[in-house]
Amino acid sequence: MANDLVVKSNTLINATHYLSLVEQRLIGLAITKLRQVEIAFSDEVMLEVRASDYVEAFGVDRATAYEALKEATDKLLERKFQYDVYFVEGTDDTPPKITRTPPKTFGSNNWSQKLKGHWVSKVLYEPKQGLALLAFAPDILQHLIDLKAYFTQYYLSQTVELTSSYAFRLFEIVMQWKSVGKTPVIPLEDLRGRLGVEDGKYTAMNDFKKRVLDVAIEQVSKGEYKVTYKQHKSGRSISGIEFFFTKNKVKEATEKRDPNTIDWVNGQADMDIKPLRLTSPQIEAFAPKIVAKIGSWHARMGESSSDYLNRVKSELGNSEKAEFYRQYLTELGFKGSSQKTENKAR
Repeated sequence: MANDLVVKSNTLINATHYLSLVEQRLIGLAITKLRQVEIAFSDEVMLEVRASDYVEAFGVDRATAYEALKEATDKLLERKFQYDVYFVEGTDDTPPKITRTPPKTFGSNNWSQKLKGHWVSKVLYEPKQGLALLAFAPDILQHLIDLKAYFTQYYLSQTVELTSSYAFRLFEIVMQWKSVGKTPVIPLEDLRGRLGVEDGKYTAMNDFKKRVLDVAIEQVSKGEYKVTYKQHKSGRSISGIEFFFTKNKVKEATEKRDPNTIDWVNGQADMDIKPLRLTSPQIEAFAPKIVAKIGSWHARMGESSSDYLNRVKSELGNSEKAEFYRQYLTELGFKGSSQKTENKAR
């Protein structure tokens, strides 16, 4: 599916919420629609997700897509999220500073509280058209647009084989930490919230492993990364989990084939999964096109047009940061380093 890039703040990735699988899929589709409109934090824009979008993204039949949208919109307005915010005490003349970044040490002058909010402010389902309309709540928009740092991105096409909501959440955690190859030790209660395990459910560790961890790890490990974990204990009790992940090896085809045929892995061309390394002429050629295609939603607050363009050029020159633009480059016809000669010829 084209334009299926999902970008979320790490705060939202780590938040506690209990979205079902179809709700997470609908939210993901709606996030991809945000890339196609210009929107500010204060805006309330109704985003359209059609049954045909669901069919294309997740490979289900039309009847299943209609039912999924109906189910996903049924309770979406009630769904909440929560995450920690931190207060640092100010002086007599200034109020406490509020931040989403935890302080290095906790003391009497700083503390945390749970911030709670709703995913959407409006939602509607039209069964005759197979059409879902939703507007993200303002509190959510700050985690979806104008992200300068500390965000996670992936393609919806990478989640097609995930049939468990727990696996979907674990996949997002893997995507957040993939460049490191492991997570920090996640306290058990925090992990339950991040995976979307409701209070009072699977409280026995054996049940949690069997019904949640094992299922999620098995499904995620069938994709790009193989996931394992290590238990950490406090006394005799398990207090936290640390995840490790390594890239699965792509099986090479043994049969004879046309050497000019493009290999496809997980729905993407083989050339697309190699690190992005653009030459200076390629950066100069594609940066303006990317800026025009993305629009202003990716510009930072107060950033001029020239500064925006220069930042994109700089990020295209960094193979890690350039990953954000992979889908746009593909859509604009980027064909890898082999294009260098073609550009010179022109």
